[in-house]
Amino acid sequence: MVVRELVSVLIGGLVEARTRGAADVGIHPAAGLVALNAVNGHTNGAGALELGEGDIEYGVDAFLGLLCKTYGVVSFNESAQKSKTADAASALDTDSNVISRIQDQSAVRHFGIHNVKTNILRACIHFSEALPDFNGVLKFSSDLLRTSGSGVAPGPRREDAAPMITREEQVRLANNISKTSDLAQRLGLGHLSAEYWDEFLIREIIMDSLPPSKTPIEHSKNVLPGATTARSSQDVNPFIYNPFSRTSDKVAVERTLVTGEAAKFRITLQNPYDIDVEIESIKLDTEGAKFESSVESTILGPYRTQILKIFGTPLEAGAVKVTGAIVRVRGCRERRFPIFPQPWAPETDIKIKGIGLGAIEKNKILPPPGPVLKPDNIELKAISAQPVVVIQSTSLPQSSVMVLEGERQVFSITLCNLSSTTPADLLLFSFQDSTQGPLQTALSHRDATPIELYEYELILAKKQALRLRKVSDAKRYIAPGGTATFEFEILGKPGLTNGTVQIDYAYLGVPQADVTGLFHTRQVCLDLTITVNASIELVRADILPIQGAISSSLWSRSSSSSSSTSSPLEPPQPESDEVLANDAQCLLLMDLRNAWPSDMAVRFETSEGIVAEEHILPGNTNRVILPIPRVYLADPHGSIPALNPSRQRQFVVSSSRITPEVERANREAFWYRERILASLAADASWRTLSAGGGAGGPPRKGTLELRGLRLTPRMIDAVKIDEVGIEISVESSSSGSPTTTSTIPLSSSTTTDTEESESHTTTAAAVPNAVTTTTSDNINYSTNYSSNNTTTKNTIYVDDFARIRVRVTNRTDQPIYPTIRIMPSLGRRPPLGNGAVSTLDLTRKLAWNGTLQRHLPLLAARSSADVVLGVTALCRGEFEVAASVEETRLWMPVVLGGDGVSDGKSKRGKDGGVGDEVEEEEEGEETQKKRREREMERERARARKEREDTKAMMDAVLGAKERRIWHSRYPCLVSVRDPPP
Repeated sequence: MVVRELVSVLIGGLVEARTRGAADVGIHPAAGLVALNAVNGHTNGAGALELGEGDIEYGVDAFLGLLCKTYGVVSFNESAQKSKTADAASALDTDSNVISRIQDQSAVRHFGIHNVKTNILRACIHFSEALPDFNGVLKFSSDLLRTSGSGVAPGPRREDAAPMITREEQVRLANNISKTSDLAQRLGLGHLSAEYWDEFLIREIIMDSLPPSKTPIEHSKNVLPGATTARSSQDVNPFIYNPFSRTSDKVAVERTLVTGEAAKFRITLQNPYDIDVEIESIKLDTEGAKFESSVESTILGPYRTQILKIFGTPLEAGAVKVTGAIVRVRGCRERRFPIFPQPWAPETDIKIKGIGLGAIEKNKILPPPGPVLKPDNIELKAISAQPVVVIQSTSLPQSSVMVLEGERQVFSITLCNLSSTTPADLLLFSFQDSTQGPLQTALSHRDATPIELYEYELILAKKQALRLRKVSDAKRYIAPGGTATFEFEILGKPGLTNGTVQIDYAYLGVPQADVTGLFHTRQVCLDLTITVNASIELVRADILPIQGAISSSLWSRSSSSSSSTSSPLEPPQPESDEVLANDAQCLLLMDLRNAWPSDMAVRFETSEGIVAEEHILPGNTNRVILPIPRVYLADPHGSIPALNPSRQRQFVVSSSRITPEVERANREAFWYRERILASLAADASWRTLSAGGGAGGPPRKGTLELRGLRLTPRMIDAVKIDEVGIEISVESSSSGSPTTTSTIPLSSSTTTDTEESESHTTTAAAVPNAVTTTTSDNINYSTNYSSNNTTTKNTIYVDDFARIRVRVTNRTDQPIYPTIRIMPSLGRRPPLGNGAVSTLDLTRKLAWNGTLQRHLPLLAARSSADVVLGVTALCRGEFEVAASVEETRLWMPVVLGGDGVSDGKSKRGKDGGVGDEVEEEEEGEETQKKRREREMERERARARKEREDTKAMMDAVLGAKERRIWHSRYPCLVSVRDPPP
């Protein structure tokens, strides 16, 4: 207390000396001393006491500083007050120095008595005012605010950061600092300023997200369309990973800047005092690439955290690190403040380890007991200048459109590049619509069957609601300030209510193939509102076999034609007595309903060139009859493929527990339906007949959706061609030539063997191993069909020798062991209840030479064999000859070794096939040959095991392979007459 009283006495003496000195020079006491100090260049009280400069400058300041230090006053680093250059002052504001200063101030803050500290500081302020000493007034006023503060970074509702002096005194001190600083500025003492009293002024700096249309999204080189072959279809293939449709990394997006474009930052400022803090200037402090920050000013309210918006613009590409802010508070030095986002408060030790000034120094040496102070920074990346593309216009009014199911409409979008210096040389298009979400959800269901998954994937892959019309890469460019127009197609399909056209663009500056590392794109989107109305609906469908001869006039009336076409079926009109072949074709019946309030014309064109057109009135249902070729499938039980590459597996089975019979039926129905749809894929369309399509616009047209077709077992029997064909003909011995040859397969074509049908065979690319026979007799109306008609009677005479020739054709890729049964019977007799035909003493009416059942030798793949039976008719009448072929036993493939040699376990039947068992190992051979044979045996054993594993898997799915039987599709009719006289 004695020292404080001494200071009070000194203050009175200073005032008296100031008055006497002013009277000597004849000016006002206060003004005179200030002017004298300013003239002499002193910043303290050297001129007021008329003493030596060395004594006053270093003696009084050192005395007051030691006095404050003795009582534990929390002061700023004294070296900052003595710094003459900006570089020396800024060195005090580095992160390490600021952290060290905070820890030292925390150690001093808990030393001494608070009331004594504040009294000493008040006395020092009065002493400096009495000199007058501007620097002392600024220093001790800020030290008093600093000492009375808490010195913590408060968190939400945790630490009490209120100062320990009254609000009135805080206001008086702030005003004192402000007025003193203003006076020093007017006197030309601009280097005099106080040090701000809170080191935790900056609590957080974050960058606001850029607008969605300007947000740069980072991508790797591999996502470019030209990087891989698969990427070339990025615009249309939904199964290829599309990085432009995913949600971008939010953290990466928020840390990316574009050169030359301003970004908005939010600075959180802290003021734990009860006074307003006037911030004259604040700007961001950065490291790295050149960065320009705007300068803002604000008034920070009392006891609060406040957010201030500030803008920053990178001037060049590169890494930018925001380390804090450079702030100038009114009356205080402009300095850098680090970012301290985490709450912090010192932890004090309750044990007293020492007393006096030595205790302070000891506490500074020890590690700080509180949490570690860690300043934060924001690492940003500035990329090169990028264009800004917006949608200038679209051909759709109000971005909405109405389409019919199956209709494709074309609309255009015009893009404009707002940048005056940067072009857009990369444009990528992606699409989203309301149907993709339900389809993706359905694909994720574990209970979905492979057929359902195939349908879902087909809709995603082949029937996209939105797609870009083909455009060359050279046109995917928008010059600075220029525009570009692109055309898109929209497909009407059920469930489509909205869609989005997403355009990703960027400026690469180099060809896509030369891009290295990462690149960034921006995105602009156009949202569409879509209304889809019903057009032509497939109500029901059926497939019927063709039995008997069909007149060409009936074909011509199978479907009605519009007034603008000559005939729905467009082959040449034959003579009235000509008939059409039927065994290679079947009839597809479709009931179509017009759900649109306008007349519509439906047109079908098969792969054979048959065209059918039907005129349907609004609300009516019409039936269309269309002949389609019957189908042969080499493997009707093949696995159902997956269009999604990530779901492709060697074995794909239904996840639900179903029997092998149901699995075989499902696969068979799938493959035959796919082949039927492929034959109709040439043209199945509709068009409106009235102007505007009933809606006051241009005529509408679209494709007819036929994938709703579902095949029943009866329909499959009508359309399929069996693996084995049976042809029956009757030859008269008198003429030596067949009277009439009738090809009677079960669900198969009239082709007799591979060579004869080669010119009439087409392979469907959509269905593996599927062959559809389309012989010229089926379509060419100029051919005389009476030579190949199943209903034409073969005429022989009573007691005349004839031969029944049955040709068995193996259409499969594997040999079979056939047993044939020839079944003659009386004509026009109803079958018995069990399906058999009544003989009614057939032996008294027909005689034959040999047995009706024969075992045939091994029938090789894609080959045929003939069986001839001599017969003699004993009376007049009509007879029917049918036949069936049954597998005697299953054929097992031969396993070959590494050099193609048989494993010696295959057998040869006496009817010709593979020979008897052959011993490969001979006694007395060399050791090397034995070693080679042992290796071959191990290879054969491994091959047998793999084949057995594959067979076990297939048997578990489709059931064990069993012997099959085939029947002739129609009987061969034989008419017996009396010989001519």
